[in-house]
Amino acid sequence: MISPGAWAALRAAAKSAAEGVAKTAAEGAAKSVGKETAQSVAKKAAEFASKNAGKIIGGLAAVAAGLYAQDKFNELNGKKVGITKTEAGSTGLAFGIGANKKIVLLTYTPALKIRNQDRIAIVGSKTTPSIDGEYDVKDAKTDTTVVIDVGKDVTGYAPGGDFTLKTTFEAQVLGLMADTAATAGEAAGEVLEAGGEAAGKGFEGLMKGLGISMDTVKYVGIGIVVIFIIFVILKLMAKKKSG
Repeated sequence: MISPGAWAALRAAAKSAAEGVAKTAAEGAAKSVGKETAQSVAKKAAEFASKNAGKIIGGLAAVAAGLYAQDKFNELNGKKVGITKTEAGSTGLAFGIGANKKIVLLTYTPALKIRNQDRIAIVGSKTTPSIDGEYDVKDAKTDTTVVIDVGKDVTGYAPGGDFTLKTTFEAQVLGLMADTAATAGEAAGEVLEAGGEAAGKGFEGLMKGLGISMDTVKYVGIGIVVIFIIFVILKLMAKKKSG
């Protein structure tokens, strides 16, 4: 069994590392959205592989993770989709009381994988007033729906127009981490539960056990390498104890 002091130290280290990953990646994405090019991404991928040599990111070696993010950027950046429906993205309480009319839910086709760190540029919208412009993604709900804050009250909704995706290298790395964290987090959470160290199940149980804010997790996912480190440490300790 891990001593209370050792567990506290491990938890503090994990929290610091996870929030550091979140902060650095989020800041990088914010700075480069709209300015990212195939050339800048290729440079970032090389730097990413060099700085993280030997690490596992999203279940892949850093070199492979960087190349994956580069390929996804080249595949997705600049993709245009049609807006098939617009509606209120904030319903508020009963009868729309408290609803934020600046929040809009867009339904689009064809399906496109959008990340919460991306931006979209809308052209030809049919809402009242027009919502043409470039916006941060507030919530990438599904591969065909996305929520944005247009910064002004929308009073009339109608389909029409299209938008272009603007993504970054950082957004794709974070997406890889988020896509794989749930599976790894569930496995690690089960190990922690078996040792009586965390309450709840799966990813959320693991994060609660580590004292990591779920707001941080929801915004940028979690550094998968942190989860694997904890998982390996606990497995080794369990093996040593049984031996």
